[in-house]
Amino acid sequence: MIDVAANYRKILGSIAEATAKSRRDAGQVKLLAATKSQSIELILAAVDAGITLIGENYVQEAAGKRPLITAAIEWHMIGHLQRNKVKAAVDLFDVFESLDNLTLARELDKEGQKRRKMIRAFIEINLGGEEGKTGVVESEAASFVEQIATLSHFAFRVWSCANSRWE
Repeated sequence: MIDVAANYRKILGSIAEATAKSRRDAGQVKLLAATKSQSIELILAAVDAGITLIGENYVQEAAGKRPLITAAIEWHMIGHLQRNKVKAAVDLFDVFESLDNLTLARELDKEGQKRRKMIRAFIEINLGGEEGKTGVVESEAASFVEQIATLSHFAFRVWSCANSRWE
């Protein structure tokens, strides 16, 4: 059996070491456990060890796992979300990490309005311009953010590299 708690402590140690070297506060680093294809037993062991952020790639997989985990966990959709799964996803996830198109954003916003729930999302930007990769093209990122900002049930923050802080 995998010693999840020991692995978690090792990762926390690595985070503490890296943040100390870079003169940053380790408390501001959040660790998300990607649980794709993991058993509920391993996920519960991770939660018992201290994990509070869980990432799932698939709506169906999260739907099977979430009811079995009663701890206060923040659920992140870390895979590509298909529009036909938005309704279920809004009920399951607290944060969407790979928002890459306005049509999907509008669908999420519409479901957020129905549920009176703010949609929290990270915008995925394809900085390398690689074909076959998802993400908003870098040259369209500013326009995309401006359009998302008009949606009534979207909440997002932008990391300012110039100021090294969230704005």
